[in-house]
Amino acid sequence: FPLSQTTRQSRVADLASAADDGDDIKKAIDRSRAARLGGEAGRAAAELRRLYPRAPNNPALLQELGLAAAEFGDISVGLGALVQALALDPTLVEAGRTLAWMLQSNQLTEDSPAISRVLQAMLDRDDLASQSFARSALNLIGRRPAIQRALALVGLPAEADAWAAMPVEAMWDPLLLRILERTINRDPALERLLTRLRRDFLVRDVELGAPQLRFAAALAQQARNNEFVFTELADERTALAAASSRMAQRDLRDLLRVAMYQPVARLLPPDFRLPPDCPEAVRRLVATAISEESEEARLRGTIASLNPVNDATSLQVKQHYEENPYPRWFRLTVPLAGSRLEITRQMLPADSGKPLRVLIAGGGTGWQSIAAALGYGPDAEVLAIDLSIASLAYSARKAKEYGVGNLRHLCCDLLDVGLLAEEFDVIECTGVLVCVADPAEALRRLAAKLRPGGLMYLALYSEIARWDVVSARALISQRGYSDSPDDMRRFRQDIMQAPASTVGRELLRSPGFYSLSTCRDFLFHKVEHRFTLEQVEKLLADCGLAFRAWNLPVGVQAQFDREFGASAAGNFAQWAAFERAHPATFRGMYQFWCQKPATAASPDTVPVLRQGAEMAVGLQL
Repeated sequence: FPLSQTTRQSRVADLASAADDGDDIKKAIDRSRAARLGGEAGRAAAELRRLYPRAPNNPALLQELGLAAAEFGDISVGLGALVQALALDPTLVEAGRTLAWMLQSNQLTEDSPAISRVLQAMLDRDDLASQSFARSALNLIGRRPAIQRALALVGLPAEADAWAAMPVEAMWDPLLLRILERTINRDPALERLLTRLRRDFLVRDVELGAPQLRFAAALAQQARNNEFVFTELADERTALAAASSRMAQRDLRDLLRVAMYQPVARLLPPDFRLPPDCPEAVRRLVATAISEESEEARLRGTIASLNPVNDATSLQVKQHYEENPYPRWFRLTVPLAGSRLEITRQMLPADSGKPLRVLIAGGGTGWQSIAAALGYGPDAEVLAIDLSIASLAYSARKAKEYGVGNLRHLCCDLLDVGLLAEEFDVIECTGVLVCVADPAEALRRLAAKLRPGGLMYLALYSEIARWDVVSARALISQRGYSDSPDDMRRFRQDIMQAPASTVGRELLRSPGFYSLSTCRDFLFHKVEHRFTLEQVEKLLADCGLAFRAWNLPVGVQAQFDREFGASAAGNFAQWAAFERAHPATFRGMYQFWCQKPATAASPDTVPVLRQGAEMAVGLQL
């Protein structure tokens, strides 16, 4: 979030007073931090780079250099400094959060022991979104000889046993195991390998030594993570039915076979017990599946509903997300407590003394609403509404996991938001107006629930950035694929077998392609609205809202400033020109803050804010 001028000046004064004499390392770091917080990230980064040769192994210096370079838009220096800092101290909070943010739109490619250890440590941290590190981790393991030999197994004839030929070194690779267990794989070559290994494990009498058991459990966890999106052949279904019928015999092979294809917690006999010598990885797989599903089933009965859903489009959308709660996520980059209050202090009218009231319109599975509850601080009152009780139950389970006590859940159609008794200081609505019958009418209803001067955070699809989705949806309609799990798997297989097409190449690069719920949301949604920036500008004007600030991928603001100047930050015509020149800019949607006027005065009297490095990383999936 951008810092208010008063806050920046206060922090600069505090730090400068402690660092205006002497040249020791700590005071120099404090001076640079003061400069960064005062809006001079470039000067701070330059000073720290000059200081670096004197203290090349100082994690605090490297962290501050990474933060300053990232805010200034120097991607290479920012990534390098943060990785070095975390190699020295993997517990650094700001370095970990900022690296997670930067790797959402950038990648590490060099496979060195230090970088590998950093990625392993980041994937192990509970306060960071594991998915943020997956692409870079895949880049690293793809360079390793054992993994390369494993990937080549896809070319074996069907009668060959790829599982038996899998290099043990690859099965034990700690980074690969973490990718499988803690993320959703988004690499088509690795998916082809995993699909082949899963099939051979199912249909053959496989060896199960320690490395094979460990890898099989990780593969089963990956299948659960992606909601069993891998393609299935007819002989696999026959073999799976046979393995399921033998579950009562408590054979680990059959347990893992079933767990690679179906939600195992729903298929275990009531009296099922794991054998005493069961490895810890298998115990963890089964215990997690059982506990999560049972807890969500319990929570569904605790979530209240505001009103029956009657709108035809809303009923379609509700069915979609009851069947496929979205998104399925594992770890969140936890915002610093109260960090989102920076923007509310700067932009909201004077504090009334009451707790901040926040509405998450379309809270889904809690990725956004839990980040909001933490980011606005424990005194904020956060309400998440959604059409899908299944999604809200997922959110409630994750809220308990993160110790969130200021988040309520309510099953409610966005169109019925007017029935809520309260007004809100802040409303966040991301990726929801794109799947209602009339986005303008829905936004008007939301704006009516904002207090005067209240803030709204929106995320809308870009017509330009989603050209490949438009082409894919046309192909889906032309070939008659439905949104059933089997048809989505068939569509994905057809794309993976013909990756040379332009649309195929783009889809294989997209995060939305690699799990069942994201694939359905990304490509098979029955309702989708896309916008141009000219349409966004008109939408805001028609609803009486004023644009305030972008939430942009790292480096975009700096590039825009170089091309158009910092004073043009709120100029939609110039941003439209920028997007035409850089069509992938808003691939992650148009994400921005807007505001309801506090008085009848023109909203143009309120200055546009610049987006700083302390952004809402929790909003990025």
